Formats: sequence, C-alpha cells, structure tokens
Amino acid sequence: MLPILYLLLCIVAVSFADDCLPSITTASGSSAPQKICSGQLIFEENFDSLNKEIWKPLSTFSDGGNKEFQWYVADDENSFAMDGKLHIKPTLAADKIGSDAVESGYIHLDDCTDSNNANCERQAGGNIIINPVRSARLTTGSSFSFKYGRLEVIAKLPLGELLWPGPAVWLLPTGWRYGGWPRSGEVDLFEARGNIKYGNDVQIGVEQIGMRIHYGPNWDKKASQGYEKNNAAGFHSGFHKYEYLWDETGVRFLLDGSQIGHVPVADGFWKRGGFDGENIWASATKMAPFDQEFHLIINLAVGGTFFPDVNYQNGPRPWTNNWATAMKEFWTNRNQWLPSWENREKSSLQVDSVKVWAI
Repeated sequence: MLPILYLLLCIVAVSFADDCLPSITTASGSSAPQKICSGQLIFEENFDSLNKEIWKPLSTFSDGGNKEFQWYVADDENSFAMDGKLHIKPTLAADKIGSDAVESGYIHLDDCTDSNNANCERQAGGNIIINPVRSARLTTGSSFSFKYGRLEVIAKLPLGELLWPGPAVWLLPTGWRYGGWPRSGEVDLFEARGNIKYGNDVQIGVEQIGMRIHYGPNWDKKASQGYEKNNAAGFHSGFHKYEYLWDETGVRFLLDGSQIGHVPVADGFWKRGGFDGENIWASATKMAPFDQEFHLIINLAVGGTFFPDVNYQNGPRPWTNNWATAMKEFWTNRNQWLPSWENREKSSLQVDSVKVWAI
C-alpha cells in the first residue's frame, strides 16, 4: 500500500511542478530559453548595461535601403546604456575624423559587418563625401529571434531635424525563408521622424508614429498595412509603450495599451496584398511570410532621398532626390538642421525596456 501511495504523491508533485502550458511561440539564439510555456516572459532587456553580444552593433556605410546619410558604428559614444536606458545618439563624423576627411578622405572599416564590401569603405571627392553622421543600429540576429508572441518596447523618441527612418524598432526575418526583402516580410513596431512642425494639414514629424507590416514578391510589387497615430505633445516629450501581438490569426499594434491597428490573416497575405501570378507562399501557412522567426532591430537613421519633400520649420528640405549629390547637399546645408541637434540628450533615441512574452 505504501509504495502505491508514494507513487501517487510523486505523480501529483510532478503535475504541480510541471504546469507549463503549451505555446505556439518558438525562439532561438543564444539568449532564447530552452523551454517555452504559454505566458512566459522569454526575453527581457532593461538596459542596466549594454551587452553588445546580445545587441550586436552594425559597422557599415550602407544606406539602409532608403538612401540615408548615416554611418553606423559600434562606438560607445553612439550606443550606450545610462540610467537604465539605451541611448542611440547621432554625432558628426567631422568631430571624429575632421571636416577635410569628410569631404576628401578615405576610410576602410576594419570591423565592417556588411557582407557587401562596397559598404565597408568610402573614398570622398567631388560630390561623394564620407557619410557625415555617425549613429547606431543594433540587432539581435544571432542572440534572439522568435515566432508568435507579444513584444513590448517602452521608448522615448528623439527631437532633431531630418532624423528618419529611425528612430525605429522593427523586426526582420532571421532565416529569410522565402527570399530577400520583401518576400520574407518586415514588421515596424514603430518608426518616426525627428522634425517638429513638419507637415501640411497633418503633422508627420515627431508628433506622429507609424506601425506597419511590409510584404510582397519583389521590390516593385509589395504591400503594406500600417497605422499612424498622432500626439500633439510629440513622442519626444515622454516615454510610451509600443506593443506588437502576433499569432496564427494575424497581427495587432497597440500604443500605450490601446489597439491602433489589426491585420487579420483572413485568406492569407497573398490575397490581402492583391498580388497576381503564382503565390510564392502557396506551400506555406496562411500567415506566410509572417510564419517564421524574426529578430529585433533598434536604430536611428538620418535623412535619405525617400524623406518626404514637405517644408519643415526651416524651409525646404536641404537636398534634392538625386542620390549622386543628396548627401553632400545635406552636409553643405547643415546650418539648417544642426542647431536642432545641439541638445544631444534630446536628439537621442532612448529605450527603457524590451520584453517578449510567449502566447
């Protein structure tokens, strides 16, 4: 009798100890948990320090796909933790290498993280200059990726003319299961511009954030579902909570606890995007391309030829959409935008925390 009672007690003890509810969430990388239960906090970053093994900084002259003007560096001056917050701060390349070098020098990035060698060096001269702003882009590509869950980021946006299309927290596919962008999708938890008093009928600067997804078969055949939210005080005036809820039924975006957008999967994203031809996701789930693991990116970018051509408080945008000359025009006319960066604390993107829960 005693052995049977003992066995029953052991079964009860195990059942109480192992109350893990199954989860559809998956995660991988050096910071991912080995076991995942529904409702579990599977990633937490409070930035008491900046671990650059978890948040790997890019080192590249790449234009980020938007023909931007920044130079991403791993320098502690541009990405650092202070007072329990991540700071990404833009600085001038001229302060580091001198104005002459910006306009006529040569730089090779010995620590380049870009697979395209063309983005690892710059030779200035004529209309070509060294990227004039140093900033940071951090990624969890090798440390943490996840599929399905709830992402929460608490952040304060920077104030500074022509900062775009970061400040941003966004997600890219880790394995690029369906091919290069936009075939495997992209998620923008939020992105914004640093300008104040920017726009015509609606302010589209620091008073507005965008939250959206992107997908499609190729660059010139893509779709986006997105939502904008305005705040008259500006998103630089305090910290806000940005959330992304993602499961097999679709995606939702929330701001400060209130839902601002919902994209249900319905009949799948091929049909939702209105694409013709052969469905590149036909053999996958209806959630494709959002049925694979994505990783996190935090960055602060500057300018670019896709920056909306709307007057801001200092007048017309100080460059044309000719990529051959745009970066030099931006730098030459720095008297129009640099004064707004003088308070570098305010012109820094600040992130208080990043958390991901399983569902």
